[in-house]
Amino acid sequence: MYISEIFQSIDGEVNRWGQGHITTFIRLAGCNLRCSYCDTKYAQTTTGSKIMGVEEILKEVHTPKVTITGGEPLLQKEELKELIKQLKLMSRNSQKISIETNGSIEIPDWYCDLNWIVDYKLPSSKMFSSMSQRSYMNLKETDYIKFVIYNQSDFKFAREIKKYLQEHLYVRAKFAFSPCVGKLDEETLLDWMLGFGLYDAILNIQIHKKIGLK
Repeated sequence: MYISEIFQSIDGEVNRWGQGHITTFIRLAGCNLRCSYCDTKYAQTTTGSKIMGVEEILKEVHTPKVTITGGEPLLQKEELKELIKQLKLMSRNSQKISIETNGSIEIPDWYCDLNWIVDYKLPSSKMFSSMSQRSYMNLKETDYIKFVIYNQSDFKFAREIKKYLQEHLYVRAKFAFSPCVGKLDEETLLDWMLGFGLYDAILNIQIHKKIGLK
């Protein structure tokens, strides 16, 4: 697999097991999008990445919580499937596994017992990553659809998408609104959410960045 980095930190963003969970991050290299606000540009290509086998990767996993991120993990779909299988075998199926995806690739059928955090790209990203309707409908109550909000236009677009997914596709996943770092502050986004009664959504703050962690 093309690996950008593996490290331990806290999972500072929304996931099934809560923000602040001590986690091993497996960051895969290579992404099919080029979002304007990307904060991991070094993982956009495989240049400079390490090629690691699943067994090598497993040796660097020291926590019961694992987050697989990128780049875009689903670009290495078959290798990802094997990695997940071996993580579960290693932990006797007790491993807590989250996968963060940019939302441009349909989630495969074997996803059901994993925790997915799916980005929905808004206009300011200068990208578009809406998955198939089936993928959204298959998300569970413990999964998340995440909007990165740059400005009021993004916020309006996200509200409309949220309403459509909930009322027309009956999506069960939770929704998280994240202020774009350096462009929008948390207080402003919270005011907008309160003003429009988004009481069933989550204000997602990258707490690892707030306290200076990777």
